[in-house]
Amino acid sequence: MPKRSLVDIIKKRKKRYITSSNGGMDMEKTVQIRIPKEIYDILEFYKVDKNLDRNIKLLLAIELFSRGYLTLEQASKLAGIPIADFIDEFGRRGIPVFEYSEDEIKREIENVDSI
Repeated sequence: MPKRSLVDIIKKRKKRYITSSNGGMDMEKTVQIRIPKEIYDILEFYKVDKNLDRNIKLLLAIELFSRGYLTLEQASKLAGIPIADFIDEFGRRGIPVFEYSEDEIKREIENVDSI
């Protein structure tokens, strides 16, 4: 499969993004998950349960952004943190935010400059 340029990827992703039709009003939905009691006891023992909601939202945001379902802005909003902090989370976890070599990035910048 041939590599796509950053510009092509951005154009394709823009088509998939869904914007709010409620006039910009923020709305939330509550989602419940079931965790086996023995697992929850472990989380509670290590005090992970205190930030469980935040951690689950952060992991979900990272996964959805990595798969291309959410923009960086949407994912950081889901995680409940500023974009810069969201990017820092990727670094702390050793996950590349963008998977491009230095040469590919230089070529993409040159392509954008020529537009």
